[in-house]
Amino acid sequence: MKKQLVHLVLIAACISFLSGAAPAYWVQTPDLSADSMDVNAWHIPWVAGTTILGDDFVVTKAMDVETIILWGGMKNDVGSASDFSIGISTDNGGQPGTSAGSSSVTVTTTTYAEGLAAGWVNPNTEYYEYIPAADTICYQWELTLDTPISLTPGCYWFTVTIRSLNDVGNAGWKTSADASGSGALFKGADSGGWFDFQSLTYPAGHSDEGEAVSLAFAIIPEPTTVALLAAGGFLGLLRRRSR
Repeated sequence: MKKQLVHLVLIAACISFLSGAAPAYWVQTPDLSADSMDVNAWHIPWVAGTTILGDDFVVTKAMDVETIILWGGMKNDVGSASDFSIGISTDNGGQPGTSAGSSSVTVTTTTYAEGLAAGWVNPNTEYYEYIPAADTICYQWELTLDTPISLTPGCYWFTVTIRSLNDVGNAGWKTSADASGSGALFKGADSGGWFDFQSLTYPAGHSDEGEAVSLAFAIIPEPTTVALLAAGGFLGLLRRRSR
């Protein structure tokens, strides 16, 4: 089972990983332990075996999302992530509903941690795969939205697919020990076509088998919104449930 994380530790982590960027409004930090996994987010349109991933977050005051940070890895440390397709949707009964906005992004990649033994999982039913120790590097992908997305208070879903450079290697979204919201979802395609979003859980053979997965990301408002959030006491909002 994951250890509970106190808020002071999480706030310190926020300050450390953002490295001078605007403070995060919502953050689920990457799990760097031996329990961590990278979940297949590789997607090529109309190709079976690809996956769309999503995780939810809560907005308590109106904000404009300018930057989203993702953490993840490349299966077997092969290739590099180059093309991110992102979207934010309203909540519809625990699943992504109506689109709240989408944007092309400018990607900045940095190495966040090395020397890991992260697992790899492709939850896509027909192409299911779990490798307990598949990659050693955690990347931080900073996605600057070319068009900020305006959000009003409510629950939202952030969805992403990732295509690797020259389609070499598979990119995965890293799990987080900071359990929050409804838990992550995945949507995949098999030989019969796309199926609906399904709950993402730790696979058979994992120490947390069957438990809901949360994924590592941070939502960062544009600077003018940050000032308003801080004035309202909502800056650095951290919502957690323990496992």
